[in-house]
Amino acid sequence: MLFSKVISKTKELVKQIVEPDAFKTACVISVVLVMSNTAYHVSSVNSTIKENALAFLNQSNDLYLKQREETKRVLLPILKSECSSLKNAMRETVYHINSIDAIGLFNGDGVVYCESIRGKNNLNFYKLLNVSKLPEEGLSLGTPTYINIRSIFNYFNINKDTYIGIVSPKHHLLDIFSKTLENQHLKYQLLLNEALLAKNTDQIDGITLQAKDFPLIIKYEKQSQIYLDYIFHNLVLLLVLIVITFIVTPFALKYLKVRMLQRDLKYAIENETIDVYFQAIVNSKTNSPIGCEALSRWKHSKLGYISPAVFIPIAEQFQLIDDLTTLVLKKCIQMIESNPVFFANRYVSMNISRCSILVPEFITQLEHILELHPRTAKHLVLEITEEHKFNLEQVAELKKNLKRIELFGPSFSVDDFGTGYAGLDFLRNHKFRAIKIDRAFIHNIEENTDAISLLESIYDMAAHLDLKVIVEGVENKEQLDIVQSIGFKYIQGFYYHKPSQLEAFKAHYMLGDR
Repeated sequence: MLFSKVISKTKELVKQIVEPDAFKTACVISVVLVMSNTAYHVSSVNSTIKENALAFLNQSNDLYLKQREETKRVLLPILKSECSSLKNAMRETVYHINSIDAIGLFNGDGVVYCESIRGKNNLNFYKLLNVSKLPEEGLSLGTPTYINIRSIFNYFNINKDTYIGIVSPKHHLLDIFSKTLENQHLKYQLLLNEALLAKNTDQIDGITLQAKDFPLIIKYEKQSQIYLDYIFHNLVLLLVLIVITFIVTPFALKYLKVRMLQRDLKYAIENETIDVYFQAIVNSKTNSPIGCEALSRWKHSKLGYISPAVFIPIAEQFQLIDDLTTLVLKKCIQMIESNPVFFANRYVSMNISRCSILVPEFITQLEHILELHPRTAKHLVLEITEEHKFNLEQVAELKKNLKRIELFGPSFSVDDFGTGYAGLDFLRNHKFRAIKIDRAFIHNIEENTDAISLLESIYDMAAHLDLKVIVEGVENKEQLDIVQSIGFKYIQGFYYHKPSQLEAFKAHYMLGDR
C-alpha cells in the first residue's frame, strides 16, 4: 500500500514538472528502454546458456572419446595376450584415467571374458546393454552388478567379435554439467540414450541439443526468474536510466519539433501557403477603420494552426524571417492595389523583425519591391518591436536604414510598446508615425489601477512627442470605455474585429457594413 502511494505521488510530481505530451512519451520511452535493456540482457544470457550447453556437450563428448582412444591405445597391441596381461593393462588404465571405474572385454553375445574387476564375469555387461543385437558402439546408462549403482557404459567394437566396455561413474558427467550450466536459472533434463540422467522439472518445452558423437541430449528452457533477477540486481541503473529519460525527453522532443517546424515552415514560405489575415484598426469616435494590420497565419498540414508566437521565433532562428516578411509584404501590396477606393486614405501595417532591419540584403530587396509600387508604398506602415537595446553601431545602422526605406513611401511605428527594454530611447532615435500599446496593459485593466496609471503616462508622453497611439487587445465594452476615458481613440482588438482572411475582411468593411 505504501509503495503504491509513493508511486502515485511520484507520478503526480513528474506530471507537474514535465509537459503532458513529453510525460507520455517519456513513459513510453522508459518502458521501451527497460524492456529492450532487459530483453538484450536475456538474449545475451540465452546466448551464453547455449554456448555453455554446447560446451558441456563438447566436453562430455571429448571425455568419452578420450576414454575410447586411451583404452584402445593400451589394449590393441596386446589384445591376443593372456587375460592376466590384459587385466594388468586395464587396471593401470583405470588408475590413470579418473573418469573410468572399470574396463572389460566381451564378445558379441555380451559375455565378458576378461575385466579389470577381481572375480569372474563380475561386470555382467549384457545387463548393462539390454539389447537383442549388439551395435558397433554405444553409450548407455545401466547398473553394474558389482556396485549396483547406475553408471555410464561406453563400449565399442575393436575387431570382429571383440568389444571393449568401459564403466564410468555418472558423477563425472554431472560435474561437467554443474560447472557449466547448473547456476543459470534453467529448467532442464539431461538424457543419455533416452534414459534420464538428471532433471529439475518433469515437463519442458524448450531447446534440445545433442552431443556430436554420442546420444547425450540436454533439453532446457529459461526460467522467468532470470528477468526478475536482472531487474532486481540492476534496479539502481534502471532507475537512473528512467530519470535521465524524463529529463532528456522534453528537450529532445522540443528540438525535434522545432526542426520539423523549421523544415515545414521553409516549405510553406517557398510555396506561399502562409496565409495573411487582416485585423481592423478603428477610430472609436467614428467606429470606422483607419487601416488594418496584416498578420501571418500558418495552418500546418498535420498539426493545424501554429501560433505566430511559435513559428515567428523559428523563422528568425533559422534565417527564414526575411523570406516570410517579403511574402507578407507582397500580399499587403496586392491587397491595397486590389482595393484602391477603400485604401485611398487608409493603410496596412505589418511587422518587420528588428533582425531584418539590420540586414543589408533585406533592405536592398525591400527597396526593390517598394520601387516597383511607388503609389502603394505610402499606404504601408512597417511595425518594429522595441524588444531590446541596440548598441551604438546598430543604432546608427537602424537610423540609416529607416531613412532609406522611408524615401520610398512607407512609414514606421513601434509595436508592443512598453514590453521591451528600449522604451523612450528607441523613440528618441527616429521619428515614428505611431506607437502600439501591447495587449498586456489591457488585460484585466478593469481590476488593475496601476495599468490605468501607466496608460495615462503613455498617453501624455505620446501627446508630447506628437505620436499617434493605437491600443491593442481591447475585447469588451468596459475596456473600451476605460481607454477612451484616458483619451485613446484608435483601437485594435476583438471588440471591433477578429483577424480574418481577406474575403471576410472585405465583406465586413469594404461593403459599407460599418
